[in-house]
Amino acid sequence: MKLKLTQMIMKQFPHAEGWVVYRLLTRLHPELDGRAAIDIIAPSNMGNIVQALLSPQAFESDRKV
Repeated sequence: MKLKLTQMIMKQFPHAEGWVVYRLLTRLHPELDGRAAIDIIAPSNMGNIVQALLSPQAFESDRKV
């Protein structure tokens, strides 16, 4: 599941640097109850996690890092 999530994010942003994707997947997100996407991914919540990661808030806070 972790690989599939990573591939989905990279497909959405083919020009994103690897470290940006890494931080997006491993950083704690308020939208995910303060958890990292990579730690809670499951087949039943894949859609919700991708939506949270693609939200503008997720990218704004990642750019500040």
